[in-house]
Amino acid sequence: MDQSVSFMPKIFCEPVENGRFKKNYHLYIHIPFCKRKCTYCGININTSFEDFDLYVSALEKELVMIYEQNICIQEFQSIHIGGGTPSLMTLHQMKGFFGMLNRLIKNFEDIEKVIESNPESLSDEKIKYLSSINNVTLSIGIQSLNSKVLHSTCRMIDENEVINILKKVKIRPFLGVGADVICGLPFSTKEIFLSDISRLVTLGIDHLSIYPLWIEKESILGKNYEKYKEQLMNDNQKEQCLVDAQKVLFENGYKKKSVYHYCKENKKLFIYGNSQILGDEWIGIGASAISFFNNTKVENIICHEKYLMAIKDNKLPILNQYKYSFTEILINKFAYAIRNPVIIIDEEKKQLGEIGFKLFTKFINKLKNMDFVKETNLGWEITNKGTINIGMIDGIFIKNILMEDTYE
Repeated sequence: MDQSVSFMPKIFCEPVENGRFKKNYHLYIHIPFCKRKCTYCGININTSFEDFDLYVSALEKELVMIYEQNICIQEFQSIHIGGGTPSLMTLHQMKGFFGMLNRLIKNFEDIEKVIESNPESLSDEKIKYLSSINNVTLSIGIQSLNSKVLHSTCRMIDENEVINILKKVKIRPFLGVGADVICGLPFSTKEIFLSDISRLVTLGIDHLSIYPLWIEKESILGKNYEKYKEQLMNDNQKEQCLVDAQKVLFENGYKKKSVYHYCKENKKLFIYGNSQILGDEWIGIGASAISFFNNTKVENIICHEKYLMAIKDNKLPILNQYKYSFTEILINKFAYAIRNPVIIIDEEKKQLGEIGFKLFTKFINKLKNMDFVKETNLGWEITNKGTINIGMIDGIFIKNILMEDTYE
């Protein structure tokens, strides 16, 4: 397939009311550059910065091309800038990048803008600038507050430096500050992990994303598993860590927003991530970005060099697009449903319809038998064992149950 197909999904041309979409979309912007690859990471990133300026300019051009063909895409519900490490942009690049978004998005000032970051690349000047923009949530990929654990992931920073950065961030007027933590990294223990959670709570972090470690085949850990396996927690240990961490968070006023995410009760943050669980749709720009709308998945070119070539040729950088079948729609809805903090029966009946809900119930009963799901007053809830094995749930059980009956 031609990797620079000029394609405009029909959804972009839907009828509008009062100059606006009948549906509101979220915007995801992908920046696939990192200083170095972390040992647990399995995604495609670039450690060479030769094309960084060109890439930032290309993002603007891609969004402009969408606007030129579809004058009505000028407002979004939220913006999420992910990677990679978006905070690797220089201060000059950041100012140009956010200035561009402000020019092109009518409601830029009013919506949440999440930017992912690495503590190593958060200078005082960048922190000051980012906090000066209205409604910015800073998402910091901390992963651990233990120096030995950090160094095992190829993070060249120690715990005291990370804590100092968090203190600097918290005194700035951000909409919110979030931290990512991974449970089960090399050299981590239950005591180290729970200490990380307690210290982040004490520092006043608004939103915590707690992920159990998965061994990605293409990651450094995956390729060198035999070397690392003695330093890793087993699933039972990770499950107990999640149980104890959740208890600490609940005791300190955090509310569970999804299977991995906890937020202070008075905060509404990370709207883009929560919107996917709720079934909202989004447009993605940048190399390897994905869009999803009208039950259609659109994949951008993965290789950033080919992405730049497509943009240079004034073509939208679409690699592939396809409309989901009924079975694929259900798989997608099931995958998001089980990530809710509570799976409410009445809500799922409305979302899935009679046939879908019948299959979903069958699927849930299988997961209950494996202790991956438990019953609640309103419906069901994924267990910590289910959280640890969510990749298995996604990759095997959902597809297997849908293969038993075909409703195309």
